[in-house]
Amino acid sequence: MLTALASDSGPTRSGVAVVSFDGRRFQLRYGAHLRFGGGVVAAGAYEPPAGMAEVDYLLDDLAAAGGLLVLEQLVGFAFEAKRVQALVETARTEGRFIQAGLARGLTPQMVSAKDWRGALCRSETASDEQVRVMVEGLIPDMPHFRCEERPHIYDAAGLAIVVLCRAAGVPIPRTPELDRALVMQQAADKAARAAKRAKKAAGELAPEKRGLTRGQRARRRAGAKQGWQTRRST
Repeated sequence: MLTALASDSGPTRSGVAVVSFDGRRFQLRYGAHLRFGGGVVAAGAYEPPAGMAEVDYLLDDLAAAGGLLVLEQLVGFAFEAKRVQALVETARTEGRFIQAGLARGLTPQMVSAKDWRGALCRSETASDEQVRVMVEGLIPDMPHFRCEERPHIYDAAGLAIVVLCRAAGVPIPRTPELDRALVMQQAADKAARAAKRAKKAAGELAPEKRGLTRGQRARRRAGAKQGWQTRRST
């Protein structure tokens, strides 16, 4: 029985999944969208590290079981200040996972999103819905997760599936039914992209806005408070 803990790191919350594989079937042993970040000083506000207890417990358990630690490798660049900050915060979280794993004798495997999505969905740019089709098709009795949590947990589970099959030296156990479901979802995604391009060309879509991360919002509030106190004192 092989077991892997996989993480889809984020700025302040990370999708985490512990998946086991006996050579034929997968089992989700744990899945959560954990807050695992903080520990930085900015705009006069201190963010204490959060989520350490859960991650420590999971890594201790994984090390005792001789399992695999795998992280989605951060690959990318950005020009907008908000996106740059999100990448920086995500890199900090990724580094914490790496450091915590090494401290327990675990050697983290780093796999890019294009790599594992391409292996799982036969498309390096596979959508979250394609990942959902494959994960739910390969892991029976997936529990219900909230909509804001599910994509991150499913990403971690999909990453774990790919690494476990590679470690076992076997192909991903697809079925004809699962392949058909994947092809149907890929066709639906293609049609949705075409419709979106048509609306954008016609000027029917408003520009997309990317929201602030939790850390950015906290620092903005702290900066505004500090500025107000400065103005009051003058």
